[in-house]
Amino acid sequence: MKILNILRFANLIVIFSLIGLASTYSQEEVIIYLNDDTNKEDIEYVNRNLENKAEFIGGEIELLKFYKSTSKFEVSDFKKHETSVAFLLYVDEKGKIYKHRILNSFKPEYSREVERIIELMPNWTPATLEGEPVKAVIFEHISFD
Repeated sequence: MKILNILRFANLIVIFSLIGLASTYSQEEVIIYLNDDTNKEDIEYVNRNLENKAEFIGGEIELLKFYKSTSKFEVSDFKKHETSVAFLLYVDEKGKIYKHRILNSFKPEYSREVERIIELMPNWTPATLEGEPVKAVIFEHISFD
């Protein structure tokens, strides 16, 4: 009962395991709690839990090509924890990135570069749930050389 009372104070509480995101660079589970007043349009789903995930048009290979062609810095083909910027992308029902959040970075200038790259990013293929497009949260990272 105490937990239900706490949940009523917020429409959405998202808990990220930042230590897990920073150390493993795998898409982590996002726990979402909703109260009765939450509109379906406001729900942001974890990308990996959807039947059709939000995806950069052309897939991971094209996304890496986009990072490399857009970045002012050298982008690595491989995950390098010590030179990576981890971030979340929020993709809406039309595939537009409407929000992002930098989770960790090894240098501020690389965080700014990732934010610049995100601003230039084209629309993605939106995620779907039960055949309908939905908002999705995607964990991403860019490793630099």
